[in-house]
Amino acid sequence: MLETKSKGNMADQITIAQPDKTEDAGLIRSLTKLAKQRSSKVKLKYINLYEIHRVYLGPEEGGIYGDRAYPEKSWVLIPEQGESQEYYDMRVDTFLEEKQQMVNDDNEGRSPLYSVLSYGKLHIELDNRPAYLQPEEPYHYE
Repeated sequence: MLETKSKGNMADQITIAQPDKTEDAGLIRSLTKLAKQRSSKVKLKYINLYEIHRVYLGPEEGGIYGDRAYPEKSWVLIPEQGESQEYYDMRVDTFLEEKQQMVNDDNEGRSPLYSVLSYGKLHIELDNRPAYLQPEEPYHYE
């Protein structure tokens, strides 16, 4: 699912609602192409929202648990025509601060991950690609 917010006739912000889905690969290529058309100097940055859960990894040594980050949403700001990397980074940082406050407010009433009452925590981070399942490789006990 794709959502855009516009300023004038150009999309200013694009939200990728299910960033881990394969069909979004074409969308990512389109975003990169659009960014290069507007400003070839700017490298896109993604603000990724994850829901973190503690998961059971196996029975080794009495039971092993680990944290898994499930992608919820990714936002990408599209550069304005001729925009510099510095200005773009400033816009991204401002947007990230707004989203971080939203995450902090949402996490306020949640139980810690180690609690049986936990239903996960939200986490937000800046990356050079859309949100993805973390860790990508399954856990391996040696």
